[in-house]
Amino acid sequence: AVLYAAVEADSDATLIDGKYRTTITLSQFGGCGAGDLTVLLNGNRIGTAAVDMRSPDMIANGAVIISDFTRFGTAYPSPPKPYDACADYRTVLGEVTTGDFTYFGTHFNHNSSGGAMPATAAAEAAGALRLDVQEEYSLAGGRRVWGTLSVENVEPFRALVVALHTDNPRFRFVAWHPDPSYPAMTMGTEVVRDGQRQAFVGILGSAAALSTTPLGKVEFEIMDDEPLALSDDDLSFLVADLQAVEGGLRSLSPLRLERAETPPAYHFELGQNVPNPFNPLTTIAYSLASDSDVSLVVYDVRGARVKTLVSGHTRAGVQRVQWDGVDDRGSRVSSGVYFYRLVAGSFRDTKKMVLLK
Repeated sequence: AVLYAAVEADSDATLIDGKYRTTITLSQFGGCGAGDLTVLLNGNRIGTAAVDMRSPDMIANGAVIISDFTRFGTAYPSPPKPYDACADYRTVLGEVTTGDFTYFGTHFNHNSSGGAMPATAAAEAAGALRLDVQEEYSLAGGRRVWGTLSVENVEPFRALVVALHTDNPRFRFVAWHPDPSYPAMTMGTEVVRDGQRQAFVGILGSAAALSTTPLGKVEFEIMDDEPLALSDDDLSFLVADLQAVEGGLRSLSPLRLERAETPPAYHFELGQNVPNPFNPLTTIAYSLASDSDVSLVVYDVRGARVKTLVSGHTRAGVQRVQWDGVDDRGSRVSSGVYFYRLVAGSFRDTKKMVLLK
């Protein structure tokens, strides 16, 4: 094959050890390897340049598919492995990172010209892919949605690639958390593929037959405090391709999205009052992991009780209470530093606030 490329002088060229290095992007080529590029200046040959070609189409079959991920996954250095330049797509070379996996995911199920293509794994695999979703509320870390990804009764596989559609502006991908009990490597990242935000997860297979096996958790942050009513449009499967140990490529079906039966997860926490300093009104939030006998009391700097805000049995969840700067006798207190203390079962915490007039 003849490779033609127009490269203007000084365009993305870096001088390293007396030699110019530039990056040429050609979407119609795939594979990985080294070769020579003929360099012409105004149509006249002036020499050759060494070409180091790297592509997410690692096996050069005309499309980025699950078998390419199998090779990429075996090069991903977690646990540590020898460096494989074929899996290193980034400008800064020398290490295979999550950034390379993001680049790979952006091009997954694209053909050699860069266009989207139907999923290549047309045959269906036995078993199912399951996503159990639960909301978590932490005063310190905001609201989270956790999607536990599992396979059920799936035949032994070499690799599995899953893409979750997450095109909801209220959701922000935070991280993929591998399940520590899973015996092989997993990885996850967020990609924008075909104009859609996706949580892209890759799993190398286990040689053992699987019943119900958790693979890991996808973590999302909820960007507001509005009630969450999760729908299939918020988290839906776009891709679930599998490379079986025997039998080639498979599509994993049926796919199920299930909301966990357990209620949202809460923690015992005491939040900082807002606003702080305040005058004359402030709000204190606290969270209970379970139903508890609760005491929330304001004290002055001498340790004297000023105001009892809460005293009694309270249900689990996030609670908010306001203080208007008035003590238990109905008198307005003076400016200064005050402390508020939460006691809920065995949990205790104290924070400081400032009243300014």
